[in-house]
Amino acid sequence: MNYYQRTQNILQHLHVIQDGKPFKKGENQPFKPVASKVLTIFTGSREGLKMGMERLVKIKEKGHKLSIAFSHSALNVLDVEDIKATLHPEKIYREGEVLDDEVMRRDFDKIFVITTTQNTVVKLAMGIQDQFIPSLLWSMLWQKKEVFINTKGILSPRGVTSKQLVLEKMMKDHLQELEKMGVKTIEEDKEPLTHQVKNNEIDSKFDSKKTVITEADIIRCSRENKEMMVPSNAIITPLAYDTAKGRGITIVKK
Repeated sequence: MNYYQRTQNILQHLHVIQDGKPFKKGENQPFKPVASKVLTIFTGSREGLKMGMERLVKIKEKGHKLSIAFSHSALNVLDVEDIKATLHPEKIYREGEVLDDEVMRRDFDKIFVITTTQNTVVKLAMGIQDQFIPSLLWSMLWQKKEVFINTKGILSPRGVTSKQLVLEKMMKDHLQELEKMGVKTIEEDKEPLTHQVKNNEIDSKFDSKKTVITEADIIRCSRENKEMMVPSNAIITPLAYDTAKGRGITIVKK
């Protein structure tokens, strides 16, 4: 008996547990989407910030896990506290901190650069790794991770187009080079991570009998209405309160 046949025999005798129930031989296991771990990067630009944040909120609503990373410039230019309050990230990374690139490469499936500068595009296209963000993006691409970049404003930063055609061509060439490297633009990726994750926290309907209300419950409720009925003895987490306030949802104890 060869290794392939031996493996098949073992698999045929295994009982795979799904939702607490074993599958019988011959049954097909239903596909359940897995939550992606997304690292969201902010550089020192406001171009495309609104669109990018809207995309991230939708991604989070579908159950994917977001962490965020800020460059030095982003920390000075962007409203970091507002971004944190909107996205409620799992982890936050800041340029200048002692970070383990190997751990970050292992922990994240996809990388979204929400605000992008010409500096980042040029350095990444040329393989220059002298700063936190270009170095991180290069290492992610090196490991063939999915990288999405918001290129809005790259050819017209702050609404100003170049009067030097040679400079404009250089930037276009750099963008084409990123495409060859496997980088996707957020504009082209119309609906990234569209699949809904089903897990213990997020399902299709909110259970109005729950006595502990979490952020996930608020997110789920926001897709249905703006008033949330909960039991009179319900415990509402601080993060749930903040999320409800931010989404204009009224929590009513009955």
